[in-house]
Amino acid sequence: MGNADSKFSRISVTSVKQQFEDQVVNMILSGDLRPGEKLPTERQLASDMGISKTVVHEGIRDLVNLGFIDNKSHRDCVVADYSLAGNLGTLNTVLQYHQGTLDRRTATGVIDFCEWVECPSLQRICEHKSMYEYRILEQRLNTVKSLRDDREAMGEAWAQYHRQVVFFSGNPLLPLLYSSMMQIGLPVYFEWVDQVGPDVIIQDLMNLNADIEKWDWVQAVAHFRERASDFRTYIKANREKFRKDPWTLDQ
Repeated sequence: MGNADSKFSRISVTSVKQQFEDQVVNMILSGDLRPGEKLPTERQLASDMGISKTVVHEGIRDLVNLGFIDNKSHRDCVVADYSLAGNLGTLNTVLQYHQGTLDRRTATGVIDFCEWVECPSLQRICEHKSMYEYRILEQRLNTVKSLRDDREAMGEAWAQYHRQVVFFSGNPLLPLLYSSMMQIGLPVYFEWVDQVGPDVIIQDLMNLNADIEKWDWVQAVAHFRERASDFRTYIKANREKFRKDPWTLDQ
């Protein structure tokens, strides 16, 4: 048997480059640096922060890739609007900064995304009329029922039910996108479980499954959109439960 120690890397302190990136990202997400604001030159940043220009240059490159900084002019670096220029990696960085809590725009965006991908998926399932797919969804529903006393486990099982719906869309990319979004969106599921209670969640899924059993995609989509609308209304009415976005005027 080989030496197990050889499979592991040494644990070291955060690199200087990572510390540089973290500081800039924290300033952007806190609102200290705002979209369109010009950054000092790399030379000036290196001098002010006591690090090498190489570290600054490499850190800026990473932040450009994440959509936090724009350097298209190749001369000046400005703070970018990460909601326009970023990607899922950007959103994960934002969540790490905010310790997994969502702002109102992001929470609403999760609901919008789910509606965009799940409604066509529900239509496809009902039109395909596969009893195999229906039984898999029924198994997912039973799992949710069995976990009604465990808030987080139930929330995750509920999310997996909806991911299964998207999987049956037949589009190989949608489940991957949905899984990435759920890494971000699980707090939304947990919040809704807390708000309406497990019995309401279970009844909603039972109604949805009943629509699918009848291959009635119109009613299934209507049920889904009704709940999505309810949650959007809840987000608007309970702003204090969601983190404020320092870049929005509506505070």
